[in-house]
Amino acid sequence: MKPSYGKMWHFCHNSQGICYSSIVGKQASSYEVLLSDGQPDFDVIIDNNDCIHLVCQNGNGDIIYMKRVKDKWESQTLMQSKSRENYPKNFTIVLVGNQVNILYSLQYKSSKIIAHQIIESDKTPEVLDYIDGEFSVTKDKSGNIFVLYQSNTYGNFGYMAYIWNKKEWSDFVAVPVEGKVINPHIFVDKSNKLHITGVLNGKIIYYSDTVQNFGEGANPVLMEKDNLYLLWENSGEGKIHAACSADNGKNFSNVTEFMAGRFTSARIYAISYTSFETSCRTNRCYGYIADGNVNFYLTPDFFNVSRIPPKVTETPILPPTHKSETKIILEELAKISAKLDNLQKSIDNKEEI
Repeated sequence: MKPSYGKMWHFCHNSQGICYSSIVGKQASSYEVLLSDGQPDFDVIIDNNDCIHLVCQNGNGDIIYMKRVKDKWESQTLMQSKSRENYPKNFTIVLVGNQVNILYSLQYKSSKIIAHQIIESDKTPEVLDYIDGEFSVTKDKSGNIFVLYQSNTYGNFGYMAYIWNKKEWSDFVAVPVEGKVINPHIFVDKSNKLHITGVLNGKIIYYSDTVQNFGEGANPVLMEKDNLYLLWENSGEGKIHAACSADNGKNFSNVTEFMAGRFTSARIYAISYTSFETSCRTNRCYGYIADGNVNFYLTPDFFNVSRIPPKVTETPILPPTHKSETKIILEELAKISAKLDNLQKSIDNKEEI
């Protein structure tokens, strides 16, 4: 995680829970425990005020939101789990201005749904759709949020968009592929163009203007520097493959390979940075550890941190609402349950026709 200046941060999960350390130059501090019963599926990002936002679940499956402002952590429970069990929820945070959007998956009866919640809003979590597998999220310059997933309701791979100025979700838009797509990844470039990738039948696919197919692989990610790059891993070979497009995804170069080294393996790192960052645009990056240092493919200058703060006018961060937690949770659960029941009735009626 890269702030606007000063030092970098590293968050991880280990036997002690969710932990973090600071990195100055190549020197990392000792890890501090943030949440001892925090689970591995958490998301953490940084805003332009260098405020850190983290969402996770504890050992009971309760959804927890934490915020670090001026070296002080604040915490609140967004939702309490009825089952008191934790399971992967695919937490994702998206900042639009000062408003913190959280998307996550929940088990409902024998199905899985996507929920969207705005922390600073009085609006209860909104149910999007029944899903199969994980989802990926991005936003455009207007603050519109896109979520990519395999829909159980529509039987297709595609996305929905949250239109920010209307505060409502669009209809589902299907991607023109047949079959179940895994490892979804969605990305908006600096020209505001939408790019989609994933794995279909064990092979990498890419879609923007048309569907393009690449070789076998897993976990594709998209990155923008001077050009657009598509990277993925081939676990059998221990290599990272990459293809470059100089025309916003219409055509890609021949596939090249990266090697992590003889005694190490490449992995995906989730990264977050402020709008002052210029080395790359992505939220996922392949890299490897050598001699105790993390090295990223294609963007080694990501670790160069400014020593002085940028000259900007700070925008105040809206405080969280202070309603009764119990009342909020009961209202949220009741509305989510009602929406899911209505959606299920609609599906049942379609099946009867």
